[in-house]
Amino acid sequence: MLEYLDSEKLFEISRQTMDFYEEHFEIDYPFDKYDQVFVPEYTAGAMENAGLVVFTEDYLFRHKPTRSEQMDYYNTVVHEMAHMWYGNLITMKWWGDLWLKESVATFYGYYALTQASEFKESMLHFTQEVKGRALKADQYSSTHPIVTPCPDTNVAFQNFDSITYEKAASMIQQLIFIMGFEQFRKGLVALLKKYSYSNFDHNDFLDLMQGFSSISLKDWANKWLHTAHVNTLVLERHQDGQVYLKQGIQNSEFAEIRPHKLRLEAFQSSNMEKIDEKEVFIDDERQLVFELKEAHKDSFLFINQGDHAYARTYLDRETWLQLPEKLANFEEPLDRQVLLNCVFNMIEDSIISPLDYLNEFATLFDKEASDSLKVSIIENAILYYYAYLPETIVKRMAPQMINLCLAQLDRKDLHYDVKSEWFRLYLIACDAASEVNQLVDMINSNSFKSLELDTKKKWSLLRKLAFHYHPRTEDCLEKMLLIDNSDAGKKDAHAVRCALRKDKLQMFEEVMSDQKNSADFLRAAMSSFFHRAQRQECEPVVQAYFQKLPQVFKDRDRIFSRSMSRVMFPTSFLKESLNFTIDLLPKVNNSSLKRSLLEHRDYLLKVEKIRNEFFA
Repeated sequence: MLEYLDSEKLFEISRQTMDFYEEHFEIDYPFDKYDQVFVPEYTAGAMENAGLVVFTEDYLFRHKPTRSEQMDYYNTVVHEMAHMWYGNLITMKWWGDLWLKESVATFYGYYALTQASEFKESMLHFTQEVKGRALKADQYSSTHPIVTPCPDTNVAFQNFDSITYEKAASMIQQLIFIMGFEQFRKGLVALLKKYSYSNFDHNDFLDLMQGFSSISLKDWANKWLHTAHVNTLVLERHQDGQVYLKQGIQNSEFAEIRPHKLRLEAFQSSNMEKIDEKEVFIDDERQLVFELKEAHKDSFLFINQGDHAYARTYLDRETWLQLPEKLANFEEPLDRQVLLNCVFNMIEDSIISPLDYLNEFATLFDKEASDSLKVSIIENAILYYYAYLPETIVKRMAPQMINLCLAQLDRKDLHYDVKSEWFRLYLIACDAASEVNQLVDMINSNSFKSLELDTKKKWSLLRKLAFHYHPRTEDCLEKMLLIDNSDAGKKDAHAVRCALRKDKLQMFEEVMSDQKNSADFLRAAMSSFFHRAQRQECEPVVQAYFQKLPQVFKDRDRIFSRSMSRVMFPTSFLKESLNFTIDLLPKVNNSSLKRSLLEHRDYLLKVEKIRNEFFA
């Protein structure tokens, strides 16, 4: 795999960020050496051993990586380097404060990349990826406070999750906005110097940072560190022109109103001239923020400008109706992403229909200048098309989607990353036999339309053929292995062969009893079940899956069990899986399995609610 390592760029990014950290933290690199090692079958992704960072070889791309993939990789590099100071030089006293080291490293993985490298748009990806995962996880009934009782390492392993990493990092971003960046930085420097080569806990952290803060951090932390779930924020208009910032809670069982600091803006709808702006600190349910004149009652209202707050934010109705036309008026890509995130929140919380977005997304795409946002717009279209729409509507919309994708793939002015997403949507939409037939010739081609077809895309094509039992799949597979016979390529080939099998129940039993193949190969097999094109063959496996699940968590290792509950879960069988999950949950004693089932249940209930609300 050495031929896939871009060592020159890796060393350049590493040097740039190490220089940044030494200056920013005011402490020289604290160890004698710094090694970076890539290994196969590494399930953790990366690990920040002092002076020796280990990465999974999945970061050695066998295909032409998109800029987003590169950014994810180098973000990991920078994240692990941050741990040399914040995680190795100092670290938490016990696993209940795991967030102490992971939140700062997660935030700085993006911030340092923005400041020190070519990836100047990294903080945009923080908004897209980090907050997105945090807000999703924090809605599940399996969520937990950032500071969590941790009696043993089994519980600790469960907390390597989006709450500990992404929510805590988003909370750090909010704290930075409250304290001011320089004050926060000074606090970190003081922390590093006081606790060098020793341990601290969250109370030590708060006590020290208090010296650099104008608000009571103990009071603030009680509501942020020790409570779970996410708040909602929306601007509420009244007929008299008064506009209130309204804070809500999505789960009344865990009701907690929190303090938030955020930036608000109001624009004249006719010409988008700014008529008001302010920073607001809200710690109750409702607060007056604007008093609009009669001529400005239809203003475009921007909530959470700059993306400093951690909350599910919504657009008011007047602003939502103006958004497709007015979004391009905002120069900063981050501003446009924040506004789009409001729309995504509204769809996922059943406030507006996914079709409202899908009917507008091509227009939004055409008006968008940022490649990163173009990718985000398509990614969400894929999610809503594939996951939230009933199959009847998907089939009806497929020709329209295919034609749209083909038209975009014909364009020569689009960035490679953007075209790659259009290609992914195209593959998802191609489910009719005539459409699948057209995919065969692509395996032997180096391009489709004006898009380069690298090994990753060709393996995706091959997987699509396999799910549809195309008769030429085996021939194409042999040709692909001549192109890519790496360990990773063999894993992809195994996934294709598994997808081709019609004896799914027998295959399931084989996977469940397999004690020889590697974790990667087993995950590849697990990913080859429950495709919607193989509904008839996979239907008997659904019941077998739920029957076997508790025993697997009892008898097999943590990696296999987690893979089975995450990778293999039969999401496409919505009603069946929801019923089995609800029935199984009261009988489950294993905390890891219960947590996984709760998250799946909550997701399936959300999909069901969207479909019932808009497509019943």
